[in-house]
Amino acid sequence: MTESAVVAAFYESVQDDGMLQQAVTALADYFDSPSACLGEVDHVSGRWMVGSGKVDSAQLTRYAEISGRDPAPRAFSVLRVCTASTSDRMFSERELRKSAFLNEYLSPAGLDHSMGSPLHLDAGRFSLVGIHQARHRPRYDNGDIALLERLTPHLARTLQLRRNFSMLRARHDSFEALIDAKDTGLIGTHRGTTLFVNKAAQLLGGDGLSLDRHGRPVVMDGAAAKRLARFEYDVVRGGAGGYVHVPRPSGAPSYIVLVSRLPGGFGPIDGIGVLFSIHDPARRQRPTADLIGALLQLPRAPSRVIAALLNGQSLRDYAEEAGLSLETVRCQLKAAFAQTETHSQVELVRLALSALTATEHTRPEPSAAGL
Repeated sequence: MTESAVVAAFYESVQDDGMLQQAVTALADYFDSPSACLGEVDHVSGRWMVGSGKVDSAQLTRYAEISGRDPAPRAFSVLRVCTASTSDRMFSERELRKSAFLNEYLSPAGLDHSMGSPLHLDAGRFSLVGIHQARHRPRYDNGDIALLERLTPHLARTLQLRRNFSMLRARHDSFEALIDAKDTGLIGTHRGTTLFVNKAAQLLGGDGLSLDRHGRPVVMDGAAAKRLARFEYDVVRGGAGGYVHVPRPSGAPSYIVLVSRLPGGFGPIDGIGVLFSIHDPARRQRPTADLIGALLQLPRAPSRVIAALLNGQSLRDYAEEAGLSLETVRCQLKAAFAQTETHSQVELVRLALSALTATEHTRPEPSAAGL
């Protein structure tokens, strides 16, 4: 086993616990040791919190029971990070003779002294590499210490990368659980590549809107498809995007697809990600003027305009249906902007849809503001 092979084994183990076990075994073999451990130790109890080592299962179980009595981890923790030493240099001969851990665990296991180094220190715990010495082998000397110190920066980096990947996995799992809990279909893309598709989007049945094999939305209606593509292009170029009503051949209420910028923290750092939010009116209560007024605390006139937009009408269509001039309807829309602190139809529709989504199971009573 060569030094370069040991280093390579550890870097290959960054995302694989099984490979980490093999890497620790390679480290032990490199130093002709029957046992080596790598992991984190609690400062207070002295117990190993996480670890991996070249030990048989019975020995590992036994060590887990008495690891708090092992004086070596605390002794090695006072060294500078990535600086190595040996137990016979850290403890006096008298301390070693009286060590219950040495007499009751190491000696019966055929082990003698050990060599170790701290890899990371913080307030609550520290990372450590420890290599036990077999009785048949000469004691570890300055040459062995120098060899270990050449490896410790790589071991420390490996543990740091494993911590980082562990945090990323936890964030990913939390994000996945969060978006899968939404009834709104959510699709995130970046430069044409799909980043995520939540369960609600995966369940789209092809009624005018489906997903291709890459998870991107496909719209059957030609005009709606062009609008969707135009808004996506607008977002990528730094614009606000927009919303599209997607007709459904079944006759069910049209899907409402919001196209917006992927929020910071969820997308790649190079360029702008796009978020498609797919709302299915058939799965929630119809957005009436009374309901919109109750949710957003708006007078009836602006509420009726918002309800019309959510139901797929243009301002002109609504004006004709309501018997109002287009100018009057635009004034009502401006009133809705002012009272909701929004600045565009996209923002206003997004706000209304968010309010509807948050109250899907509890329909509020119309307020006085809606009268």
